[in-house]
Amino acid sequence: MMRMRKKKDSILKCAKKIFARKGYDSATMDEIALCARSNKALIYYYFKSKDNLFSAVLLSAIDEIYDYIDGKVDDTSEPEEALKVYIEAFFIQANKDDTFIRILTREIGSIGAHLSDKVMGKFLRVLGILDGIIEKGVRKGCFVKKDVKIVHFIVIGTVSYYLCSVPLRKRLSKRFPNKGYLLKELRNVPEELFEIVLKGLKNNG
Repeated sequence: MMRMRKKKDSILKCAKKIFARKGYDSATMDEIALCARSNKALIYYYFKSKDNLFSAVLLSAIDEIYDYIDGKVDDTSEPEEALKVYIEAFFIQANKDDTFIRILTREIGSIGAHLSDKVMGKFLRVLGILDGIIEKGVRKGCFVKKDVKIVHFIVIGTVSYYLCSVPLRKRLSKRFPNKGYLLKELRNVPEELFEIVLKGLKNNG
């Protein structure tokens, strides 16, 4: 049983890397099987199809994000603290494994052509948490009403561009060594983003 679990995890890990590097259309099951030192028959045994494997890759990351937020935010949480946890969740996931963000960025470019209803449903569930945080803040008088999509796009857009721009920023830092901000450590970014988002939501009236 443990051996089967390890093999399945190995397939998922390789699929993440290849889907992130090549996108859904260019990635092949042969490449994934070779990377995982497996055979295609075993991949199809576990995941049935390329579509299902792709969905499993995304769902594993979305579930980790949801579980992190759900484990730290409940009905007694203050809106500001809950917002901070929401932002942290995406950075922690991206810092641990940036393939999810890279795959998602590709999918946005293709109008979500390969996102299953299950993946979209799970992602909307995460978005629903943010909506609840903002609504609670508005009821308590500490937030002003803002479109949840815009707030979410600010969060995930910052994570995406921060990570995807790493190679370019490294090149620029070599040409312009006095621009230290180009390679700011990821651990500093969530706090700064939280402060920016909070400033936009804060009710100063």
